Amino acid sequence: MERKGFLGGSDAVRIMNGDWHQLWLEKTGRVEPEDLSDNFAVQMGVMSEPFNLQWFYKNYTMLSAFDSKFCEFISGFFRGHVDGLIHTDDNNYAGIECKHTHQFNTMNKQLVRYMPQLQFYLYLMGERYTHSRVDGMYFSNIFGNNRWECVHVAPDYEYQKEVITECSKFWQFVTEDKEPEDREGQFEPEKKIDAIAIDKLVAKDMNGNNYFSELSAKYIKQESSAKEFEETKKEIKTLIGEQEREVYNDKISLKKDKRGAIRITIKGESDE
Repeated sequence: MERKGFLGGSDAVRIMNGDWHQLWLEKTGRVEPEDLSDNFAVQMGVMSEPFNLQWFYKNYTMLSAFDSKFCEFISGFFRGHVDGLIHTDDNNYAGIECKHTHQFNTMNKQLVRYMPQLQFYLYLMGERYTHSRVDGMYFSNIFGNNRWECVHVAPDYEYQKEVITECSKFWQFVTEDKEPEDREGQFEPEKKIDAIAIDKLVAKDMNGNNYFSELSAKYIKQESSAKEFEETKKEIKTLIGEQEREVYNDKISLKKDKRGAIRITIKGESDE
């Protein structure tokens, strides 16, 4: 696919990751983009996308799909193509983005990596349908060959503004034919997604909360003592609010699953 002359969702990921110089070389025609036709992982993702969508609709039977011709969105030099487009229960619009990753990956890592692309698409959808009618993006992931997970990602206008602003700055280098430097490390994706509602819940950094820090240290220390451990476990769970999907500090994380159950993880014991 010819990718010069516009910026797409995968370009937004590269821009927010600071990969400006190589992308500029590609967009100005100085070098050819990497040929992914023989990339096994990429081509597996392409081939598994129809099944991924089929499995999504099998699990979300209440959602009605649009014809695929409506899945492309263009606004100026921005262009995006979602893998699926649906009407929600309240007749708003939502997109579907499909990914196929390795079996040891986690949804959290996928969200951090692809959030610029997801919010880029949500911005373009909002330009067509007005932002108030865009419900979000369903992020459908196949992990290896035995696990499927899907989460709903809400639009976040502050995040979108930052992505679109950075993409516009990059595009100015292309139009003016000025060589940019890489900007690696200037965007902190892990911190940025905390405020974005995933399945209608946000995350909260509790590193500055002394009470949470005290309880988390106590939780770790008392883990071997069953009675005290269970009491601390019960008490610390009260610190996660109804509208929060996760609270955490640098020692411990409390995270809700889709059923509302709270899982506690000591940092270092899990990569999630």
